[in-house]
Amino acid sequence: MKRKYILLLAAFFMISGCDKKTDEQKEVVIQEEGMKDVKDTFEEVGKTSEDLKKATPVSNEQLKALLPEKINGLSRKRFSIGQLGMHIAEAQYGEEDKEISLSILDGAGEVGSGMIAMMQIGINTRGESEDENGYLRPITMDGNKGVEEQERSSNSTINKITLIIKDRFMLTLEGKNIEVDKLKSIIDSEDFIDKLEDLAA
Repeated sequence: MKRKYILLLAAFFMISGCDKKTDEQKEVVIQEEGMKDVKDTFEEVGKTSEDLKKATPVSNEQLKALLPEKINGLSRKRFSIGQLGMHIAEAQYGEEDKEISLSILDGAGEVGSGMIAMMQIGINTRGESEDENGYLRPITMDGNKGVEEQERSSNSTINKITLIIKDRFMLTLEGKNIEVDKLKSIIDSEDFIDKLEDLAA
């Protein structure tokens, strides 16, 4: 009887050992697949970046035309076109405790292509996170990847959506005390994605 228990224990430890080895092997496979995904991401982003460097940026007039006079009933307070060698249009809207910031970056050219590449790598390699101060999660709108972010404080909530349109334009819409669903509806109602896709064609 004693020998029987010893044999059973030996079998148990052998099985446990096999399971452990299998788990370790699975972990190695998962890590290898993860590294392959990261490598593929860098290669894909690198190719896109090289293509963007050779592309011709849109004009300042085309960028300015993308900035509405009003967004969600809020009047435009100021705007700027072109900063630090980038082909970018920015505008601020607001009244009282509500504010919206709009930014559209054309990734064509040396500087813009680098900005788009960094954002694409971030989108494709970062996961989802959340704590007491807010959250960050990946999103997709009309087939375009991006991130949704929220920052909370004692007196305000800031929501932000950033999208990469057609691997070229970076659209950022940020709202102070504006719900994230409202930001998404603004992107739809202002046809930002369709307009940028047309420019990228």
